[in-house]
Amino acid sequence: MNQRNDRTDLAVERRRADTDIPGVSYRKEEKGGIVLERLEITGDEGEASIGRPAGLYLTLQFCDADACQLIRQLGECLREMLTRCTGKTGTGARILAVGLGNSEMAADCIGPRTVAGITATGHLRQLEPQLFSALSQTELYTLIPGVMGNTGMESAEVIRGVARQIRPDLILAIDALVARSAERLLNTVQLCDTGISPGSGIGNRRSGIHRESIGFPVVGIGVPTVIESATLVYDLFDRIQMDFPEQAEPLLKHDALYVCPKDIDIRSERIARLLAHAIDSVFGIGDTVSTPQTLL
Repeated sequence: MNQRNDRTDLAVERRRADTDIPGVSYRKEEKGGIVLERLEITGDEGEASIGRPAGLYLTLQFCDADACQLIRQLGECLREMLTRCTGKTGTGARILAVGLGNSEMAADCIGPRTVAGITATGHLRQLEPQLFSALSQTELYTLIPGVMGNTGMESAEVIRGVARQIRPDLILAIDALVARSAERLLNTVQLCDTGISPGSGIGNRRSGIHRESIGFPVVGIGVPTVIESATLVYDLFDRIQMDFPEQAEPLLKHDALYVCPKDIDIRSERIARLLAHAIDSVFGIGDTVSTPQTLL
């Protein structure tokens, strides 16, 4: 089988299932069609093996899951991350949700479209205090910083400036990711308390968005939307337990070629709405009971 360092932003895809590594703990559970994988990296050896900074990575994969149940599960993960990062349980927290990526590209619009669907409540605390108390106990702010090609600024610079004014307890950074397996595209959500590095999966690395660079705790929320073409081919050979012919490898040296599902525009919109509902249900004024099943 091929042992390659294929490009992926998902920590669980970097874990060798047949290897017990010090500093890495892993647990997997399934309920109602939702698979939750908990990967925690606690030491240098774990960081070196997984290739990700120490922290907690929660990965939800779903196919035929009920939308309401999925939103509740996402809500539980968000609450756990909030408590882990801030010690708070939700009431009185100040949250900044940031949508990273290009809203004009179907493969990169998860972040902006998610944030566009969130109901901001931060302004109500001062303008309509009674309404704020009735609707929400959390100040929820939203930001879509755009991409450097349009703004001339790193997203991290924009977020840092806004965060210094708002001073949030927690920043939710939502972005599109790269996967190793095509089976995970647009049906997987990764949450981690280590922040996020925009563009790292496709080799277009931008300034990292994490506690050290922004000055506030950051939870990265990512959805894989694309897979590298070479990785797709190698993964196929791995599945059938065959080595890829070495003489054919030069044919796959196209680092800039990435593929996505043909219906990515529809699926991206659905999962963005799902994430927006989940964030609203925990930090805003969302109602998971009335969530339309068309989200999935």
